[in-house]
Amino acid sequence: MKNISLILTLLMVLAASCKEANAETQTSASTKKVSETQFKEKSAKPTVFKFGKVPSERNTQDTDGKFRRGVSLTNPPMRMADSLSSSTAEIIKDADKNDGKKVLVKGDVAKVCAKKGCWWMLKGDTPEQNIRVTAKDYGFFVPENATAMKATVWGTFKVKQLSAQKARHYAEDALEAGQKIDIKDLKARQEYSIVADGLMMEPKVAAPAQS
Repeated sequence: MKNISLILTLLMVLAASCKEANAETQTSASTKKVSETQFKEKSAKPTVFKFGKVPSERNTQDTDGKFRRGVSLTNPPMRMADSLSSSTAEIIKDADKNDGKKVLVKGDVAKVCAKKGCWWMLKGDTPEQNIRVTAKDYGFFVPENATAMKATVWGTFKVKQLSAQKARHYAEDALEAGQKIDIKDLKARQEYSIVADGLMMEPKVAAPAQS
């Protein structure tokens, strides 16, 4: 009887060990599957919008009235941005830290290139804190009435020195658009900028009427 009891005990222990081994194998397979899914998500090719790739299409908008350019802001690369959904003030506050990093910034459009729509400015707390935005590889252009819009931009933030030659070029664009310029607009200066991979512009929401 003792031998039979011992054999039964050994069989129970062996069965329990097999169950644990199977559970570990299933967990490992599940973890591997999740990891592969995450990898595929991160390595997936981003959606690129077709409108606005040439200056003649700068005013073309989507059916919902919004302007989407470049890489879709819902793609995996955007979710890996170092800074998410920041205002211009938040980005500039830590300008040195953010220099060279991918950022997602929201703000009103302060100025836009009148000729082609190849650059535009996100409004800062002061004109000196405006952020100039250009499209990566000159890849897209924004509408003429962009100053009536708010924008969400994803791209690489940079703190750079704007040359006097480039400053004069931007000032000439502003004059042609009927905008006023200041003498300081013709001088070399430090400037905040974003080289944009993608963006979305939409009309500013009108403020509710005060009673």
